Amino acid sequence: MTEGFDNLFLRHAQTCWSREDLLEKVKCKRYTYARLNRFCAHVLMNLTRADAQTHPAPEYIRVLGFRRDAQPLMKHLRKNAALPLITDAARLKNNALFQFERTATDLQSLSMAAPEERVAGRDMTEPVVIV
Repeated sequence: MTEGFDNLFLRHAQTCWSREDLLEKVKCKRYTYARLNRFCAHVLMNLTRADAQTHPAPEYIRVLGFRRDAQPLMKHLRKNAALPLITDAARLKNNALFQFERTATDLQSLSMAAPEERVAGRDMTEPVVIV
C-alpha cells in the first residue's frame, strides 16, 4: 500500500475486533473490498513486493487429488508439463514459494469451523486424494 494507507490500516487494526470490522473502517472509494482482502492476506503472510517480484509465476503444479481413471493423464502430464508435477509435498519443503503456500494453508485452517480441521502443517501430512 502506498500514500499512507498502510498507516490508516494499522491505526484501525489496533481498535477493531474482526477483519470485517477493520475492512468496514478502512473501506473507501479508492480501494475495493477485494483489494483490501488481498492486502490483509499479504500482511498475514508477510508477503512483500520483493517476494512477489522474486516469484512472479508458478514454479510447480501441486496435485491435491485426482480420479483413479485419470492416472494415464497424470503420467502424460508428468512427462510433458512445462512445470514439475508435484504429488509429494516433501519434495518442496525447501522451496520458498511453497513456504508461502504452507502459510496460506495454515491461515485458512484457522477459519475452519470444525476443531479437527484447525490443524497447522496439513500440507506436509495430508496425502493426495485419489477417488
